[in-house]
Parts: sequence; structure tokens; C-alpha cells
Amino acid sequence: MLHPGGGGGTVAAYSPLLDLLDEDPTIFAFNAIDFDRHSIPASSVSEIAENYLTQLRSVAPNTPCCLVGWSAGGLIAYEMACQMMTTGQKPALLGLIDSKPLLRDGFSEQDWRTEFNMFLKFIGWLDVSLAAIQKTDMGLVLESTEQWLDQIHENISISAKNNTPVSRENLSYVQAVFRSLQSAYAAYKAPSYEGRIELFIPSNKDTTIIDFWNSRVGLNLLTTTNGDHYSMMTKPHVQSIASVLNNRLRQIIVMQKDKL
Repeated sequence: MLHPGGGGGTVAAYSPLLDLLDEDPTIFAFNAIDFDRHSIPASSVSEIAENYLTQLRSVAPNTPCCLVGWSAGGLIAYEMACQMMTTGQKPALLGLIDSKPLLRDGFSEQDWRTEFNMFLKFIGWLDVSLAAIQKTDMGLVLESTEQWLDQIHENISISAKNNTPVSRENLSYVQAVFRSLQSAYAAYKAPSYEGRIELFIPSNKDTTIIDFWNSRVGLNLLTTTNGDHYSMMTKPHVQSIASVLNNRLRQIIVMQKDKL
């Protein structure tokens, strides 16, 4: 499981999906966040993918692997698969959940803050029903970065009823990781891939994402879900994603047994 980009790259968003996987696979989750060292990931998808592949091979050198990534995490999974192909390997499954390169020259300060706010709401650190959060949304670029983060941290504390899940120092770090990752995703140019992908998109998604991957991958297996980019990863919408992955895992297990 490869972390999405929003909010600095945590894998917590996969929890609803993991609850529904019934083949009991061994899960390796790649997090960009390292609160112990406060390290910042490279602003390059290819470098991130190379690093994660090295880690994966160190713990599972000969085991067939399935790479799954939601949002920008799908770009890392895709690049890992492309790098594997250069050594004559390929993942047993490559699942991209509403993933597509951003392909933009840069972000405005309001873009950074808007995306960061959306993720904090998605993981529940910000309570969207509170007037204080709505007020902060309306003033995204009125304060300096430090003043804005001070306000965000105060709102997180209010949302959590003063049981704040993250320190002010760590909130600043998460936002720095987020900016580095977003820069990497914006610059990534996906190469062609000689394999197949499992592509999951919301049912209301336009066809540009399908056209994009069709231009780079020979065989795409498409699954549409209810919800939008964020809610598709929550119950009950995530059930359709889990059903496909469970079917593919069963097929992979059968194929491996046949080889023994």
C-alpha cells in the first residue's frame, strides 16, 4: 500500500479497505511521515519509488507482490511497477485508485493550503461543522504560513476537544512533507507500462483519467465506484474496490499453488 499525497503521505486512509480484505495477505504500508527523524521525502516520484522498492526487496525479495495506491499513491505504485519491469519483474497486481499525474508547473499558496485543509478534514482532524474551521477556510491566504498553521492547530485542538492528535511542531512537519510530495507528483511524467492495471474511479469521474492510462498501458481493467475521490475510500463505497482486490488475490494464490 502506497501512501496518498494529501496531508503529507499517511496510509491511514486505507484502513476501511484493509478491513474488507479476506485473503489475509501480508501488508507492507509505505508512509512518508517519520515523526522520529522528521525526514522529508524526495521531490521526485522516481526517487521515492526506487527507495520503496529497495525497502520492499529487503523484506520480501522473492515474494510476488501486489502494488496498490490511492490518489498520488497510485503514481508511486505505477513507477515502482515500471522500475520492476526494467529488471524483468512485474507486480502480480497493480491497482490504481483514482490516480493521475497532476502535470502542473506549480502551486499557489492558496492551492497548498486548500489541499492540506481537505486532507485534515478527511482524516477527521478538522470538524467541518465548526464555525472556526469554516472561517479559516475563507482566509486561506490572509496570514503568514506560521500564523495559518497556528490557527489550523488551534482548530484541530477544538475539533478534538483539546485532546489534540498532533503537536504544533509535527503539524508543521506534516505540511512540509505534503509540499515536497505535491511537487513530486506535479512534475511526474508517467512512462508506458507493459502490463495491466486495475483502475478504480468514481462513477461520476470524467473520462480523461481513463484516456490517460489507455495511452500508456496496454490493458486496463476498470471498476467504477460510488462516491467521489475521497468518499470512495470509505464504507460502503470502498466495498466495490475490496471485492475486486479479493477476487484478484484469490486468483494469484491459485496461480502460485499451481506453480508448486
